[in-house]
Amino acid sequence: MNKPTVDIIINEVPGRKRFTVREKAGESAKLPTFYDREDISGKVIINLNKLKKLEHTGIKIELTGLIEQLNDKKSVSRFITITRDLEPAGIITNEVTNISFEFKNVEKQFETYRGNNIVV
Repeated sequence: MNKPTVDIIINEVPGRKRFTVREKAGESAKLPTFYDREDISGKVIINLNKLKKLEHTGIKIELTGLIEQLNDKKSVSRFITITRDLEPAGIITNEVTNISFEFKNVEKQFETYRGNNIVV
């Protein structure tokens, strides 16, 4: 049986530096960077992969900012968490569904860091 896939596409600022993040499986991803008070937007793409329908209890997206210490990966500080409800509970029947999202004027309380544990 096919499983649906979910992709999140973030609208980037052209020419902006990207940050490399290492994932648990040993893979890495290059993510866009954003400054204080910038809008962060994009879309969620749900592909049913030949399923006829997908019943869900609601679709949400969460913007999370984390700080990981180089010498202690288990010690993570969360500095921002914002959640947006994108769709109420229901059924998706379109083969591919695009849902736009936007976090307006995101306030990042801490834009600089002073300390020993930093990678640039």
